[in-house]
Amino acid sequence: MKKWMFTLLALVVFGMGELSAQSYNSAVGVRGGYYLTGSYKKFIKDTHAIEAYAGIGAYYGGGLVVGGLYQIHKEIPNVGIENLYWYYGAGAYGSMGSGWFDAGVNLNIGLDYAFNEFPINVSLDWAPGINLIGGIYPSWVTGGFAVRYILGK
Repeated sequence: MKKWMFTLLALVVFGMGELSAQSYNSAVGVRGGYYLTGSYKKFIKDTHAIEAYAGIGAYYGGGLVVGGLYQIHKEIPNVGIENLYWYYGAGAYGSMGSGWFDAGVNLNIGLDYAFNEFPINVSLDWAPGINLIGGIYPSWVTGGFAVRYILGK
């Protein structure tokens, strides 16, 4: 886990590559991690995307979660892998269960890859945040792995 986080941090610090367009416009699928959610990602500019998600939580006996993220995608220079980008951004979330409600804001950093051979996009990210409603506390364990179908490819 620490190696994965260090790799993402290194991409932020050393990977300030030139901006370029993503190889897809929108995608829909599932996202697993701290939550199991449906995910919809849409590029609103060549390198700027929004991601919306909704699903169930894997803690406190379940619960529902909804959230959204604004992401800025960048090329990873000198790796030679077409359609592989890193991204960073921020967003907000809300979750509720039996007798509780939480909401907060989070950062987001990850990797995004779209296959050339078939219309599939995958991403892996970390989304630390701070809960602001339902108790103020940090959340370090959020993030996940998404598999999405690329629409219109």
